[in-house]
Amino acid sequence: MGLGAADRPQELSEDSRGERERADVGLLAALDAAPPGGRAAAELAARVGRSRARVFSRLDVHTSAGHAVRLRRGRWTGRAER
Repeated sequence: MGLGAADRPQELSEDSRGERERADVGLLAALDAAPPGGRAAAELAARVGRSRARVFSRLDVHTSAGHAVRLRRGRWTGRAER
């Protein structure tokens, strides 16, 4: 029997890891450069070349880490003082 998806290691290749890091750097830069009203997830997704779902996932991570701020529903900004 083969391994199911849940049984496989969750390791990323160097290329995938580097690509994710570049996308995160781009996302944080777009958040930091946001106008006072913030940016929508769709706009952020277009700027970093990722899906909205992926951007929302990373926004959750960055909000928890204090790197992003949700201004109101659907609008986000960054914290330049990282």
